[in-house]
Amino acid sequence: MKLIYVITGGPCTGKTTLINYLYKRGFHIVEESARLLVKEGILTKEDFINPNKRDYLQRMIMKKQIEQESKIPINKITFLDRGLVDGIAYYWIVNMEPPFELLELCKNRNYRLVFVLEQLDNYQSDELRYEDFETGKKIHEYIIKAYKMFGYKLIFIPKASVEERLNIILGHVKKDLKISKTFSQLLQ
Repeated sequence: MKLIYVITGGPCTGKTTLINYLYKRGFHIVEESARLLVKEGILTKEDFINPNKRDYLQRMIMKKQIEQESKIPINKITFLDRGLVDGIAYYWIVNMEPPFELLELCKNRNYRLVFVLEQLDNYQSDELRYEDFETGKKIHEYIIKAYKMFGYKLIFIPKASVEERLNIILGHVKKDLKISKTFSQLLQ
């Protein structure tokens, strides 16, 4: 059984910071697919801002996400920096219908819990975050809508320090696993 937990939210919610912190603490993580594609030189900032490449961009991210999720080990707690369902929100934000293939793949995902991080006040753009603050808020709303559409119960994580957010999340993971003795064994 794959023990997959999603950390999501709109741009500038602290997802990547939290994912990196989880990694430093010894957890198995999956980096955000869009960021990996940029690191690998497959996508560029121009791909993200070019309106003619929206479908191509999202399909590349979807393909990478599927690849990354297929490599997740069995019985190892894994945290994702965004799940496949996030892609739907990125279609909606540019007034495009998500492809049938993406919708079908999302139906077959079985994430254990989805943690939605509250947006932070210090909104900053970077190589992937080209949206303004208001668009970022709208993406955040669409992400919530997309996960709800697939029946996920969302756990909202408030603005707090990375350590506080981590403690809240791990409390929910322990409760989800319902076997605290085995919890520490799964971390190895």
